Amino acid sequence: MKLAWLGNLGNVGFNYVRLLNTGGIEARLYLPQVRLKALSSSNPENEYQGASRESFIHPFSRNYLDYFLNRLGILGPLSGYENLIGNGSGIVQAQTCYEIAALRIKR
Repeated sequence: MKLAWLGNLGNVGFNYVRLLNTGGIEARLYLPQVRLKALSSSNPENEYQGASRESFIHPFSRNYLDYFLNRLGILGPLSGYENLIGNGSGIVQAQTCYEIAALRIKR
């Protein structure tokens, strides 16, 4: 089973995904690229230097129209990265503003 974790809170997702991978469950963390550029509380680099280069982290360019629709609770069309995530994952876990994205991906 493959699990995809989407979200803005990189450190929380990073730790869960790393723990799942250690336990034998294939999991990947998908973060907006802006979260990996700035040293903020949501950047996995705060865990340890080099954390953002872990193989399970996949940055993506956020589609701002979809992001805005998600914030309004509107299930818009799937973007390219959402199609890839949905086709390659059995479970999609979302955090913060991505709860709607998880529903769209696995509907």
